[in-house]
Amino acid sequence: MPEPNPDQCWDREFKGKVTNTDGKPIEGVKVYVGTRDYEWDGHNGVTYTYGPITSCKPAITDAEGKFAIYVGQVQWEATFVAEDVDGQQNGLYNTTDESLLNFDGVIVMEEATPENNTNE
Repeated sequence: MPEPNPDQCWDREFKGKVTNTDGKPIEGVKVYVGTRDYEWDGHNGVTYTYGPITSCKPAITDAEGKFAIYVGQVQWEATFVAEDVDGQQNGLYNTTDESLLNFDGVIVMEEATPENNTNE
C-alpha cells in the first residue's frame, strides 16, 4: 500500500484498488477526487469531462493496484476519478469514475480500444 503523503490535505481517508474488467490490478493509475460533467452534442452522444474539486494531492496505484487517498470536505456528487497516466506501460485504459457515496473499495477500468479510447 502506498504510504500517506504528509502534504495531502485530509479529513477522511479512503483506501481502494483499481482493477481491469478481469479483476487484475492496474499499477500507475492516478486517482483523485473530482466531478464528472457531461455534454450532449445532439448527434454523437455524451462527452464526459473530469475535473478535480479538492486541492488534495492525487494518489498513484502501486503494483497491486492499491491506493490511499485523503479527502477534505466534498460535495455529495463527488467521484473518484481513475485516469491512466502511464500510456501503454501497464496497458491502456479509459478514464472512469466511481461515486464516493457508492464506493465499495474497487474501481474497475475498461481497457481502451481504437473504438472506445477516451484518452485521446
